[in-house]
Amino acid sequence: MKYFFYLILISFILFIGCSKKHIQNNEMNQSSEPINNFSETENLSDEATKEIESADESSVSEIVPLQAVENIELPETIELFMEKETELLKTDNFTISILVKELKPGKDSDSYGCELYVIDSQVDKSFLDNCEIDHIGQIDNPIVCYNVLDRENPLVCADINNNKITDYLFILNGSNSDVLIGFEKKNEKYVLILNHPVQTDGGPECDIVAENIIFNYGKKFDEIIIDTMPYNGRSHLSFDKDSYRYTQKTESPYTLQQYFPDESLEVKQIGIHEIASNDQRIYLKNQDNYYKICFLGDPETFGYAFSEGKLGVYDINIQDVDDSSFIVQLSFLQDEKKDQFFYIFKNNDQWYIKRTLEQYNNIAGIYHEYDESLEIKSAKNENGNLLINYDVVDRNHNVIESKSTVIEVDNLDY
Repeated sequence: MKYFFYLILISFILFIGCSKKHIQNNEMNQSSEPINNFSETENLSDEATKEIESADESSVSEIVPLQAVENIELPETIELFMEKETELLKTDNFTISILVKELKPGKDSDSYGCELYVIDSQVDKSFLDNCEIDHIGQIDNPIVCYNVLDRENPLVCADINNNKITDYLFILNGSNSDVLIGFEKKNEKYVLILNHPVQTDGGPECDIVAENIIFNYGKKFDEIIIDTMPYNGRSHLSFDKDSYRYTQKTESPYTLQQYFPDESLEVKQIGIHEIASNDQRIYLKNQDNYYKICFLGDPETFGYAFSEGKLGVYDINIQDVDDSSFIVQLSFLQDEKKDQFFYIFKNNDQWYIKRTLEQYNNIAGIYHEYDESLEIKSAKNENGNLLINYDVVDRNHNVIESKSTVIEVDNLDY
């Protein structure tokens, strides 16, 4: 009897311990300047929410964190000369060097074509890749610490392509952009697996910079997401085993994209959906997943994105179309008042988002007077298009006129 008593007691203790591990706190920080005046719409179907939640085919739950490589020698300045190889970085296992090969005259300024090498502890040299730099002579070391990778460490490592081999990553300050470079040791040789820009000159106010990098993304945990700002671009890279390199993944520009925000957001319940937002971004939130609806710098806000510094959205409505699609209506208030309809729908097991294409003064949106608003009356699919019927109403919701707009659904390539 004592044996059974102790067995029951141990089982009970284990059950209580496991239960405690699953208790989580889901509170979120709210934005200091939240987008307000959310309208509540209750006619969304449960099926639409369930399908978006189940459609998340990517996972980041098994991401291997980047680790700093120890015992690094990284001179702050180096001297480069034509046809001379110079060490850039040294570890216990290998050295990264650069060889200046040629002068490349340019229209505005010249640059220098170079070659990167990795030399192991047995002095076995492996060619890594070609690169370009702006200057030679005494210069700052072109291997730099960049906060999107690691603010403090110039070289980090992780198994980013999920093949049980350690990969090494660093940022090279090149002639046209900062470049993320990754390599690993395969068959006793160091080989390049990744070369992709993470910062490019441009923009009216600041550079286009990579604000986030997600490694070990996708079903096989071998994809990379690089998100840039202020124009909110995205590079989706996948590892090609045949070429043994990361290449740009081709996908529709209308794919509903998952993001991993680290900024403070206000979460609002609108019908059965949740919208997470601050003064610069709006996401569709499903459980712990965030999907982009509209960001500062998108076509809907371009022209105001840098002078105003915020989206200017004062109201959000959501209305369903059928069991697996719905419309998100954003009302903007900038120099003029405008609305934008975003259609979120499913096609061949993939979720997409498209918007209306009306423009006023070359800026996207449906414009109306300050004391007017738009109310959607109906929406239905007709011949590959979504037909939206809406009323322009005054402050007392009296109809001024009835109008319609169309969102093309069939063309999802560009």
